[in-house]
Amino acid sequence: IITEFRLEYYSSEAAGDATVRFRANSGPNLEPADILFESATIPLQANFNTINIEGIGVPISGDTFTFTIEFDVAGTQDVGLILRNPPSVGSSFDDVWVNTNGAGDWATRNIPLATANLAAQVGAVPEPSTIAFTVIGALALCGAARRRKSFPYTLFWREACLAPFFLPSQPSSA
Repeated sequence: IITEFRLEYYSSEAAGDATVRFRANSGPNLEPADILFESATIPLQANFNTINIEGIGVPISGDTFTFTIEFDVAGTQDVGLILRNPPSVGSSFDDVWVNTNGAGDWATRNIPLATANLAAQVGAVPEPSTIAFTVIGALALCGAARRRKSFPYTLFWREACLAPFFLPSQPSSA
């Protein structure tokens, strides 16, 4: 569930607006299709800025989605998204989706001489089913720990590499 979204942009003037949308990749060839979220109109500011969208709860099925931004500007105003290479966290594909005619026809385009790591951050929380499975797993581990008297070894996890190893258990007096 997406809870917040940040996107860096540049505008040569403090004029025009932007609209951010999250889309499911449910079209042909995984093209962006169904709109999952649409922001209110966001007024653009001059120079380098960040769009902050907070307090949302947008469910995403699967592990990918596409965000789109529509700039509504007039005249000779320069507007664009900022690239961050390499990204500090996460990854992206090496191309971007472009709406070729405004009618929902999408095509991928490469950004010349750059990788398509747009300066965007997505904040998310796990879906409730993920949290439920985590709780069930923790309870199962607790149950296994209570029965360890019948198992001669105790399972430990190394912190550095999370590789399991076994040590002989000492019989408990409890």
